[in-house]
Amino acid sequence: MKTSMKVYYGVGQLNRKLIRPILAIGIFDGVHLGHQCLIKKIVKKARQIKGTSVALTFYPHPYHVLKPRTYLPFLISLEHRLKLIADLGVDVCIVQEFTEKFSQTDKIPFIKNFLFKKIKPQEIFVGKDFTFARKRSGNVKFLEAFSNICRYKTREIRSVVVDGKRISSTFIRKLIRQGNLDLAARFLGRPVSIFGKIVKGSRRGKILGFPTANIDYHHEILPPTGVYAVRINFDKEKLLGVANLGFRPSFKKSLKREEVVAEVHIFDFDKNIYGKTAELEFIKRIRAERKFKNRTKLICQIEEDLKTVRQFFRI
Repeated sequence: MKTSMKVYYGVGQLNRKLIRPILAIGIFDGVHLGHQCLIKKIVKKARQIKGTSVALTFYPHPYHVLKPRTYLPFLISLEHRLKLIADLGVDVCIVQEFTEKFSQTDKIPFIKNFLFKKIKPQEIFVGKDFTFARKRSGNVKFLEAFSNICRYKTREIRSVVVDGKRISSTFIRKLIRQGNLDLAARFLGRPVSIFGKIVKGSRRGKILGFPTANIDYHHEILPPTGVYAVRINFDKEKLLGVANLGFRPSFKKSLKREEVVAEVHIFDFDKNIYGKTAELEFIKRIRAERKFKNRTKLICQIEEDLKTVRQFFRI
């Protein structure tokens, strides 16, 4: 389900009247199963009434503005978020900048001036714990209570539960950091992945006989370092390969310790793809990253890794 989604950076940039808008509001960090459930409902409803599905998201995260000392990394980059929302079939996405001034908006002006001055939604879909406006004073009940004034319907969507656990971005962050990719994937509704541009690296892989492409990723949350069986998606291609995520300790003299590199060898592929935007999905961790004493041992291990991953994918 895909569409040519139109993106506006700020409600004030919305330069056209929307036809029967059906609105979903949320940060949508990770676009996990809970977010997908909410977004799919507005897409379905908008199509039923031949209206416009609209997703309203915020950037940066309110925590980054209101609690700057609290470390809360995004699950995925904004660009990745927009791609995933577009893939769900949304017509319009509005990325509203979240600032200190915006956080001081009272709940009635938030609804009347912010939501209805430009968007004028017929229905508003939100999660059960949705809050808005100054000091989070607005909630689903207030949104419902105010609906008669602005003539809209409020749709509260229950939290999605998997194996008795409520899906949340916070829990998924923890799972990814721990390397529990299978469970994280279940909560995300897709494999754990990173998103970015394919760039040239040091070309050491090609010298060793195993050409690789580096991903200049945008992500703040990464799985543990190591070697992975991966799927790389770009344009309409979906290819399999082996990726190393880490510090490349065998070449550590040329890299700073804190620089985590994502490089992938794609099976049976020999095309120039530099400059393309790609998504790298981590399917299974094969082994931890480690340092090799010499080139021969490194090559032997790479050959073994390739064999292991080919067997895993049955190719």
